[in-house]
Order: sequence, then C-alpha cells, then structure tokens
Amino acid sequence: MACKFMRVFIPEHILALTPANSIKHSFEVPSNIILKMVRPSLWISVLLFCWGVVMTLMGIIKTYEGLLVTRFFLGVAEAGFFPAST
Repeated sequence: MACKFMRVFIPEHILALTPANSIKHSFEVPSNIILKMVRPSLWISVLLFCWGVVMTLMGIIKTYEGLLVTRFFLGVAEAGFFPAST
C-alpha cells in the first residue's frame, strides 16, 4: 500500500517515524540545559513556534527525503517540551 501523494510505502513511513523517538531522547539533555538558562514560559513558546513551523513545512514536502528531514526537526522541537512542561 502506498501513500497517495508521496508514493511512500508503509514500511518506509514507519522507518521515517522511528528515528524521531531516538532524536527526542538525545535532545532532551541539551533542552534541559537551555531550560536552566531561560524561563520555562519562554522556552515552551519557542518550542511550540518551532513545532508549528515544522508541521507547516511537513504539509508541503513532496519527497521521502523531505519527510525524513522534517521528522528530524520535529523530533528536535518535541524533545524539550516534556521536560519543560513538568
């Protein structure tokens, strides 16, 4: 079964989703360091703005490589949200 717009098969799509979790875990420590330097309200605002930009750009990609790049940056944007919100 293929995705209608990008012609990405389901295993490729799952492969694109998997590294995002590893990226989230690896960027949580730098996010905590930044969180110690700035106010949590400012850091969450920056993260949510970046998340919105990445999600908007994810809607206009046309290639599998673009999907991988946007998933990487989505993982980076999501990495700091959990430590900042607790």
